[in-house]
Amino acid sequence: MDRSIQIKFRILACALSLIAVVVLVIYESSRHFDSKLIQDKKKAYSAQKDWNVFFAQSNVYLGGGVRHDEDFARLAPLLEADSSLITDVATSYYAAASLPIYVKNVHKHHGRYKSIEWERLISHRITCYLDAPEYLTDFNSVMQGEESRSERKGIPPVRYIAVNRTHYNDNFKRGCMSQRRRGLLSVIDSLGPPVFEGETILVHRLTATTP
Repeated sequence: MDRSIQIKFRILACALSLIAVVVLVIYESSRHFDSKLIQDKKKAYSAQKDWNVFFAQSNVYLGGGVRHDEDFARLAPLLEADSSLITDVATSYYAAASLPIYVKNVHKHHGRYKSIEWERLISHRITCYLDAPEYLTDFNSVMQGEESRSERKGIPPVRYIAVNRTHYNDNFKRGCMSQRRRGLLSVIDSLGPPVFEGETILVHRLTATTP
């Protein structure tokens, strides 16, 4: 092949490669400038960070707690002071950072085994299968003594249960309480009256009644 043709061929290949890279960067980076996501993050004072070609703002938004901010702001004044809430692991982190009550973190590395009662409920996954009658009975049995037990221990009693209504968060998908939210929703009315129903979260006040 003539040398001049080789040079032209190489130039053409480089130009096509450059065009492909530019198109890819524009395509991927365009998601960083979604106006709704930017406004939501600004309202939450979120730094515009963790950007790369394949990690857009939408990933930060869907995988974090920003989406809950509006609901949490409306929920906060409805919650009773000196009380505690239980929920799935991912939501418990977001709630602990945003709500003015104690949030019982069900992750096994965060003090689960300091409470025999809650260790039994969580370790045996009872709270994940409350749509099973025997598990619902066990759960309510623990709740019957929660107020007096918490008073003896000097800790806020568990008075609320929250179910995350979204399914985008990768962390949310890993816990059984998250994965079994349909089962929880099927019996949540029997656990106690509704306190709040938002776009991302549903909260009920627990009662100590055994079915």
